[in-house]
Amino acid sequence: MAERYPSQHRIMLVTPLPPTSDISTEDNAAVAPDWGNFAVNEATELPERPETEDLRRLLHYWNARRGERAFPRRRDIDPLDFWYMIDRVALTEVHDDPRRYRLRLVGGFWGRLVGFEATGMWLDDWPHPNQRKLTEDSYEKLVAGRVPRLARRDSVVDYQTLRYEIMLLPMSEDGSRVSMIVAGIGQH
Repeated sequence: MAERYPSQHRIMLVTPLPPTSDISTEDNAAVAPDWGNFAVNEATELPERPETEDLRRLLHYWNARRGERAFPRRRDIDPLDFWYMIDRVALTEVHDDPRRYRLRLVGGFWGRLVGFEATGMWLDDWPHPNQRKLTEDSYEKLVAGRVPRLARRDSVVDYQTLRYEIMLLPMSEDGSRVSMIVAGIGQH
């Protein structure tokens, strides 16, 4: 039987690392695989480095703060440590039963992008339905996958042009459940 793909044209499928590890700490918190400087690209589901220097720095900071744990805790993160992009960062609380998201802290860039102040807002109350759906879907993938995620937006959604690179980073207070999300927009 003839080979379907000659050896010089074989296709190799690279899959993302599993979202959790069999290794645990003394308090039974999951330890994440070593992702180094990679995040899962939302479009391809493959590990990829952020294009923008600000997001590479933010990912490096997140990795340093989590250490050997799967996630850093909220108290491990000081937004002033990423002063270079503080207006392009948002911290979002993850609530369960039912799953909801509360925008705890939203940098000024976001307000200029969408036209309103979102700090303290529940995502359910976001006035632009397609942007809300896009954000909820990205958050759900992050919570389920439990690893940094990256997306590049270049589209018009709810009559607004969205053109940026965004990275979502999970945090956890108990070392297991994603309880907060750090979102950062890269500066081109």
